Amino acid sequence: MTRHDDSAPPRDPAPVPTRPRRRVFRRFLIAGASIAAVLIVTVVAMVLWPNPTVPADQPNMTRVMSGTNNDWLSFDDYVPGTAIAADGPDNDEYECTLAFLGRDGSGTPIAFTAGHCDRPGDDPPHFTRKADEDTPVQLGRFTTVQTADTPDKVVTTGSDGWSDFAVIEIDPALAEAAEANAAIAGVYRVTKVLDYEYLVNNNVTLCKFGFISGETCGKVTEFNNLTVEAELYSASGDSGSPAYVKLGNDEVAAVGILRGSPQGEDNVTEFSLLAPILKATGSTLFCDDPTCRGS
Repeated sequence: MTRHDDSAPPRDPAPVPTRPRRRVFRRFLIAGASIAAVLIVTVVAMVLWPNPTVPADQPNMTRVMSGTNNDWLSFDDYVPGTAIAADGPDNDEYECTLAFLGRDGSGTPIAFTAGHCDRPGDDPPHFTRKADEDTPVQLGRFTTVQTADTPDKVVTTGSDGWSDFAVIEIDPALAEAAEANAAIAGVYRVTKVLDYEYLVNNNVTLCKFGFISGETCGKVTEFNNLTVEAELYSASGDSGSPAYVKLGNDEVAAVGILRGSPQGEDNVTEFSLLAPILKATGSTLFCDDPTCRGS
């Protein structure tokens, strides 16, 4: 990975008897009622327990920005999906996307993004608010950072791959708003975290929201216990984007953090799985499900 900026033919109908016996007619009624009951139960189950593997068909999901090519993206405040940047010593700016919000083991509000978004010598990361995009606001400071080149990795890699992530301790002046700001693009509420075992047993469609290209979705094609790859578009600046599976009713399950794409493959994107990152750092997302807790 080199980019880091980131049917059977129809059957004839059965003949209808002209004088059906009463008990035969009754059987038809009973069978029809049974079929109707099954259909009703099926519909109710689909609404109450939506299948998280087909995001495009999930009910009540608000549309968010997609198919764009933004230079920058701000919301009312910092939220997952907003643009963040850090100024370098040569007055260059390195841009990424904010992934998820949560707390570290001590309860301090934190944010996640890609590890390669922290370049040595850069200033602390900043964002802007939609009401004033000309004024940068310092988001906080990088604490735990891991990339492919990190010698002593926080997330054990073995031979299956490597995690690219960074933890940002949110500035105390902004920390109080962290939980209220935790919805992706200010819309999608994270209610659980999906791990490697889920990817093994399901035909998953994954989505991401990046500040450059917005929301794009595609089928998961490869994965291991630390990373996942999907056929979805991303661009430079989308690094750090939150990856998720849509559950319906504006709820999503968090999956990972965008780390990049293979050379020349903008329609193939790789992510670091979030579950092992939460476990290794003892961090927690702002959601109540046990999977949201790393400890």
